[in-house]
Amino acid sequence: MNWDAIGAIAEIAGAMAVLLTLIFIAKQISIHSRELERANQFHNAQSTMSNNALYVQIWQPIMQDADLAEIYLKALKNEPLSRVDSLRFEIYANTFLALTEAAFYQTASDVGFDDVSTQDITVIEILGPYLHKLLTNDVGEKWFLEEAPALFTGDFLQAVQQQIQRT
Repeated sequence: MNWDAIGAIAEIAGAMAVLLTLIFIAKQISIHSRELERANQFHNAQSTMSNNALYVQIWQPIMQDADLAEIYLKALKNEPLSRVDSLRFEIYANTFLALTEAAFYQTASDVGFDDVSTQDITVIEILGPYLHKLLTNDVGEKWFLEEAPALFTGDFLQAVQQQIQRT
């Protein structure tokens, strides 16, 4: 066998090795892509579960505490509240807005809430009726104007204010 034949065989073997390597890499990329998609699906499910748990935490105190439910209803009707009752309502409003702000920024960063938020409707718009109830009564409005600016970001507060005006 001459050197030209050995060189040709080596080139063929090298080409086959490159081809096998490319097939292996393509298979690894496919496996990696499937695993990445599964991880994304898992993350979305975890995000939804976490958000639902937060939502339940917001309403659970009112469901379980008749006094807080009474305070909530009185505040929404602009009935007079004691200082303690006003504080409890303000804390409730703060908790509700904290959840709303988290959802607002999750949506803005394209993380979670894909099913309920699109270009046309935002989480703020979905929660708008609740925000309107909480923040357009005497206690809620006073808290929103005096306390909320120290607790929440300007962009979020502006979005809430705009939504309240539209609702």
